[in-house]
Parts: sequence; C-alpha cells; structure tokens
Amino acid sequence: MSTPLPWHDELWQRQADRLRADRLPHALLLTGPAGLGKRRFADRLAAAVLCGKRDAAGNPCGACPSCRYFQAGSHPDFFAVGLDYDAKKDRWAKALKIDQIRGLSASLALSAQLSGYRVAVIEPADRLNPNAANALLKTLEEPGRDSLLILVSAEPSRLPATIRSRCQALVFAPPSAEQGGAWLAEQGVKADRELLLALAGGAPLLALAMAETGVLAQRGQRFQEFAALAAGRAEPVATARAWLKAGSLVSGQWLAGWVMDMIRLRGADGAGLRNPDLADALRGLAQPLDLPELYARLDQATETLGLLAHSEVNPQLLLEDLLIPWAAKRK
Repeated sequence: MSTPLPWHDELWQRQADRLRADRLPHALLLTGPAGLGKRRFADRLAAAVLCGKRDAAGNPCGACPSCRYFQAGSHPDFFAVGLDYDAKKDRWAKALKIDQIRGLSASLALSAQLSGYRVAVIEPADRLNPNAANALLKTLEEPGRDSLLILVSAEPSRLPATIRSRCQALVFAPPSAEQGGAWLAEQGVKADRELLLALAGGAPLLALAMAETGVLAQRGQRFQEFAALAAGRAEPVATARAWLKAGSLVSGQWLAGWVMDMIRLRGADGAGLRNPDLADALRGLAQPLDLPELYARLDQATETLGLLAHSEVNPQLLLEDLLIPWAAKRK
C-alpha cells in the first residue's frame, strides 16, 4: 500500500469513522488541485473498504487475501476506469467513453466475490463524454447494495451538476508551506523546495514530480523564449514550434501562470505569486498593458489550455494564436 500522506489525515479520519459505523455513502467525489494525492486516497479507501482486517485507524492491513489481491491489481470486487491508451496514435484518449461506464455498471450489478463490497474508482471523472455521463448518472440513481463509487476530479465544474449532486464531496486543499516543504525534504528533494511548491500551487506531489523531471530548467528555457518573443527577438511560429516540442499543454500552463502573476503584481504587494523568482521580469513585461488587457490574455490562455487538454484542435495553431499578441505588442 502507498504510504499515507500527512495532509490527508483529517479527511481520512472522517472516512474511517464512517466505515467503522457502516455509514459510507454510495458515491464520493474527490476534488481539489492536481498533485495532492486524491487518487492515492481513493485507492487507500477502496483497499480499506475491501479489507477484512482493518487496523484501529481504518487502514487496510496489507496482508489479508483481499489486500493481497488489491496489491496485485486483481481484486475481483475492485474496478478502475480511466483514459484508454491508443497505441496506434501513441496518445491517451481525450475522454471516458460510454462502453467503459456500461461495463462498470454491469460489473457493479454482480454479487461481490470476497468482502461483500464492490468498489469502483473513476479518474479523471471530469473527462466523461456526454453519453458516458448519462450512463453513469443511471448507476448513481440506482446504486447497487454494498457498492461504493469514488469519482476523482481536479476540474469538478466540468462534471454535470446532476452527477455532482449525487455524490458526497471530499475537498482536498494544499497543506501548509511548512508541511509541504518538510514532506519534500523527506523525499530527498534538495532543489529550492519553496519555489517548487509555489510553482505547483502548494501541491507537494506535483512539486516532487517537478523536482524529479528537471522542470525548473525547462521552465527557465520557456521563459527565455517568451521574453525573446516579447522583445521582438523571436517569431511566434518558431516559438510555438519549440513549445510544442517541449509539450504544448505544460508550456501553455507556464504562460497562464506568468499572466496570472502579472495581474497579481498590479496589487499592492504582489502576494501569492506562482513565480516569485521571475517577479521583476514579469513586472516589466506587464508594464505596457492595462489590467483589462491582461485579463483578456489570461482568458485566452485559459481557453487555450482547455482546448489543448480536451479537443483535437491543432496544438501548433493554438500556441501560435496564444503567442501572437505578445509579439505584436512589443514590436
């Protein structure tokens, strides 16, 4: 089993109390920013529900037959639904499809083979296509006896209100900077932990992933390219091509974060910056633009991120459209 995360303690205790009292709801919606371990929490809870020998804190024992099946990924009463991988196109599907939800519903309708409970985890639940969402709604409206559906989403607003209303929400929030920094230190992170947490929006798992993949250096390169574009030393098409090669979505996320910080820097103290080390450079880039223009560019960046994540639109063209205003303004 994964090691419990310290910032989950309070949420875990509440669910453990419910489990001991046999008062679990039939559906939970785990929400909060990426990088907080929502899926780890979901799997831990699923294992605990299915375990035959939970400890006093409600944790799965890790040794009973149910736990061994769970760890091996072969528990007959546990079902996981996620995005399919398309080997021919070498990419993950954009959405969860109706056949996946129909298959899940059929499995949940069967009798449990071990513990008496059947548990399903759907992640990312916000990627359900309309038909899949309708199919899931039927399952939520008529839950089977002794079944638990756990939906995991970093973007719950993308879920239909009818689905959200039929789930009890567990909202995950970032830990304090002190707790997050201490956890990163325990994982052996020696880079600037404070900066990594700021870039990750306070999410320790995302900060850890950044440390392990050298994101600080990659971000520095993207910012140099962005600054060169804004200064008229680079062209949008070439910059978009470089950002596409580096990863269109993450490059767009960096730009959105820079624009948000430009807006924050218009405040009295510039509190809450995601990129505190770039404050002076961002202040200079924002100086020629008024707040309405900055908000318009943030709206464009947000819209572009949605298209990059959820549509089949050409990412090169999306990045070009995103970058052109910055080049045109500075020429």
